[in-house]
Amino acid sequence: MREATAKRFPPLAELTRRMVADLESSVIANALDIGDEAPDFELAEAATDTKVKLSSVLAEGPAVLSFYRGHW
Repeated sequence: MREATAKRFPPLAELTRRMVADLESSVIANALDIGDEAPDFELAEAATDTKVKLSSVLAEGPAVLSFYRGHW
């Protein structure tokens, strides 16, 4: 699919290649890996909008962070 797109739309293929390279050199390069310790952060709880700090949750035990895209 990537090759077919590159043949039909070279500018789009080049733009996509540059965007992926930018992500790999910035965001992805700095991402946490399995086993890394997450920095402390604060998020709003979805149900109540109450601010919750990671360190507070971890004080009670392990934590799982889930990203919910919202209603389809």
